[in-house]
This record gives sequence, C-alpha cells and structure tokens, in this order.
Amino acid sequence: MKNIKLFASDIDGTFTYFNNYTSKKNIEAVKKLEEAGIHFLLCSGRGSKGLHWFMNDAGLKANCIGSNGNLIMNKEGEIIFKNIIPTDVVKKVMKMAEEMELIVAYHGIKDVHVTLNFEDIKKRHHDYCLRSGEDLLKDEPSWIKEVANIEKTDEDVLNDEICECEFIYVTDEQIEYFNECFKDERLKLTSSGHNNFEILPIEGGKDVTLLKYCESLNIDRSEVVFVGDNKNDLDALLAFENSWVVGNASDEIKKLVKNVAPRNDEDGVAYIIEEILKNR
Repeated sequence: MKNIKLFASDIDGTFTYFNNYTSKKNIEAVKKLEEAGIHFLLCSGRGSKGLHWFMNDAGLKANCIGSNGNLIMNKEGEIIFKNIIPTDVVKKVMKMAEEMELIVAYHGIKDVHVTLNFEDIKKRHHDYCLRSGEDLLKDEPSWIKEVANIEKTDEDVLNDEICECEFIYVTDEQIEYFNECFKDERLKLTSSGHNNFEILPIEGGKDVTLLKYCESLNIDRSEVVFVGDNKNDLDALLAFENSWVVGNASDEIKKLVKNVAPRNDEDGVAYIIEEILKNR
C-alpha cells in the first residue's frame, strides 16, 4: 500500500462500535494520517445530521460522503453535492410505514425526519423485538433522538429534499417484502445493518460518489484505501483494490475482500492506518 493519497472510512460498525463509541486510538491515528499529508474522508449511510452528531462527539472535522453516496458535505457542514429521491417514492414509503406501523427516518438535506413521537418509537421497537427475538435492551432506540428530529409531519418531510428513506427495526421477512415492492422502481436498495432497509436514488452509491470525489482531486483509485463492514459498503469495497474490511464484517463480505483488519472494537481502523504509514 504505497503512495496512498486518500483514506475513506465507513462509520457505523467500522470506525465505531457499541453505542457509537469511537476509540481514542482511531482518532489519534486519523490525526497522524492527516499530518502525513493523506486526505481523510468519512463515507457513511448517515445523513447530514447524523454526520454532524458523530463528528462533534468524536472531535473530528472531515469532508464526508453521506446517505450512502447521495450527498457530499464539506468540513464546514455545507452540502456541495446531492441526489434526491422522487417525491412519489417518498409518499409510497410514508403510506407503507403507516400501514405496517414501522419507523422510517427520512434523510433530507435540511434535516433527518421521523414522523412519530418517542412513545410510538419505543412501541414499534418493542414490537420488532417480539417479532425478531432481539434483546429489548440491546439496541434501545433513544439514539434516534440524537440523529433525527422526531414528531415531524408529512409536510415537513415533503418540504425537504430527501436523499434516503431508511426503515429502522425491520425483520428479514419485511426486507424481502420491501425488495419486492420497490424492485421495478429506478432506485438503489441496500442495508447497513441486519435490521434496517435503505431506499436511495439510483444515481447514488458509495462507490460512484467516491470515484467522482477522487476525480475532483486528481487521485487515482489505486491511491485510495476504503474501509467498510456491511452490504452498503460492498460496491465501494470491490471498486478499490486497496480496500479493507474490519474483522466484525460478515463472512459473506470477508470472502470478497482480500484485506481483513482487526474488529471495530479492536481499533481496526487504527491498525490499517498504521500499516499505511509504515509502507510510505
């Protein structure tokens, strides 16, 4: 891994682990990376508010690709690129969420919207745990209040520009149903975890937007390291020859990527950065 000019990392499940915790070792490694003149970029499924929240919490300031490749936000928090989901698709999602009593986060340019109060969110989370057998306390939904504005109206959502609709706390059977419902739409369908389902504009994707970002900096894909852990990272992992997965990625993902780092809770990102700096 010589001549690396850009290091792009996923956030959830890669840079962070339980309850969004980020180790000091990962953060210190990023500082060393930037001191060495290597560009650092966050590349996440999170929308703009979730990106802001993570960086404030971690004490980082970075350019970001968000909403799985459907927005680019600079260090100052300005959106400099966006792909938007058609309004009719957003309305279809709203109807399904109401009929199926599910939680949806609408990732917009202005905000992340959830059209439920917290009591309803807790109830739907409880129902999900009963259906799926998940531990009720393991993934308690209070984090939603940190990354989204709750009790928003449908009008609030439709007055924003939505670049991702994310169903939260859904079962494998429901994910199969969503894939069937949206298969004929011009959309990208993915997941960044075992209990969510994400609907994105067809033009987006971490791979497509990261390649455009590299072109704008005159950086060749051979000079890029991308690190991820989940299905929504797969296209980008396969697009860059110097890709890595952290050790907590599924066996399915690890089979497709040659470089495997320690787990996210064992400072896998810091390990990869140390390898890059050793080989300069």
